[in-house]
Amino acid sequence: MKALLTLTAMLLLSACSEGGSTRPLTPTPIPAPATPTSSSEGWSVAIQTTANTGPAFCIFTPSVGAVFKGDYDLVWHGDSVSFVPPDPFDWSSFKATLAGLDFTATNPPVASIAGMCTHYLQASTLAGTFSADKTSFTAVENWYFTLDSGDVRTVTFSWSGTRR
Repeated sequence: MKALLTLTAMLLLSACSEGGSTRPLTPTPIPAPATPTSSSEGWSVAIQTTANTGPAFCIFTPSVGAVFKGDYDLVWHGDSVSFVPPDPFDWSSFKATLAGLDFTATNPPVASIAGMCTHYLQASTLAGTFSADKTSFTAVENWYFTLDSGDVRTVTFSWSGTRR
């Protein structure tokens, strides 16, 4: 322990003196971590059911032609954009990868909760394009319900969004 204290004192003295004169220590700046650019913007989104195919089963899926409207926040972060719904329990949220004006997102399969009328896996996708000025977008969303039998029910939606 005494040797460690002596070594520390010697290092401090040598850092503070040069040829018998003292000089102030100049701190070395430590760069702050880069802050990613992100922003959140409000969008009015209309979602219309355009297809509903596959075997019927005991959960509600919207009929073709049904329209849902709500305000989403789009959170931009580097090469991705998150679609944050007004109600995360009843509306789909996505984190999409951007490639120019195009975006794609996939929500991996999640098992139905215990107590449901049947067991299934549900997954979803979203793919679309922003306008050149990024004030509007169109997209297609698909829900996939895979039953234990292997049968799949697919519900397709058309999205249309405009910046508020």
